[in-house]
Amino acid sequence: MPHDHDQNATLVLVDDDSEDALMLRTAAARGDIDVHIVHLERGQSFLDAIAQGDLPPRSLVLLDLNMPTMDGFTVLTRLRDLTTGWSLPVVIYSTSSDQVQIDRAFAVGANAYLTKPRSLTQTIDVVGALMNHWFVHGHLPIWRGEAR
Repeated sequence: MPHDHDQNATLVLVDDDSEDALMLRTAAARGDIDVHIVHLERGQSFLDAIAQGDLPPRSLVLLDLNMPTMDGFTVLTRLRDLTTGWSLPVVIYSTSSDQVQIDRAFAVGANAYLTKPRSLTQTIDVVGALMNHWFVHGHLPIWRGEAR
């Protein structure tokens, strides 16, 4: 049963790995989470979409750190410098659980940090928790390290 509070919610995945986008879409469908997922494979495409006002207002960003051309740290730094990007909620969504990277991500403006889930069940839990916390409670859970 779709949740009313998820209506018009958009999860923006900025990640060069299309399998991660497929996993999120599958998780949302199996978890019965009514969320629109936008997948952008390059950081510059995401920054362009923000600058042009192409993303819906109720958007939550999952940002990978390891991407070619422009890494997630650079994307986040540039996003926070934009007038329209300083308040957008950004969750780092990375395979790395290195504390130096986690600290650096928060230093440049991440709201939360998640290690990419290893299973569909974990992904369903993560997507559901993100939608619930952000779109119902108005804040993100502060996660550091591995997704539960």
